[in-house]
Amino acid sequence: MGASEGGELLDKVGLGMLKGLVTKAYLMKANDRVVVEVPNENLGKVIEELRRSFGKDGFYVSTVVGTDLIDQKLMRVDYFIYIAKLKRFLVLRLFTDRENPKVTSLYSLGLESAIPGECEAHDLLGIKFEGNPFLKRPFFAPEEFVKQGIYPLRKDVKV
Repeated sequence: MGASEGGELLDKVGLGMLKGLVTKAYLMKANDRVVVEVPNENLGKVIEELRRSFGKDGFYVSTVVGTDLIDQKLMRVDYFIYIAKLKRFLVLRLFTDRENPKVTSLYSLGLESAIPGECEAHDLLGIKFEGNPFLKRPFFAPEEFVKQGIYPLRKDVKV
């Protein structure tokens, strides 16, 4: 990743160790959160770098948000990670194919705090988090939706 994709930003905010692992980095203007777009195959390396730099207990997953990007035929997963030393949120952003949405589970990488958010995104959007043994339906979705194979937060579902 070069400076034009956010390398200078990563250095400036203390996340330079992620250069080369992410495809893009930028700030959310409204709240000063750093967003890094991560290819699924680099997710484990990103978590390893965060552990090496901030320690096992130096960061945690606070929120997991799944979004249906129907026009792009993609699903997006945003992991909001608080890094205590930096006093800032990092958003790990992953994209996956909408027809077979799957990403590596942060739970499978040792971050137990990802369990409820991954379960919710699985139940409501159908995203499979590989390595998370707790995925089940219904978690939040009504049982009748589950019986019909409906994922209620998908943009093409009428409820």
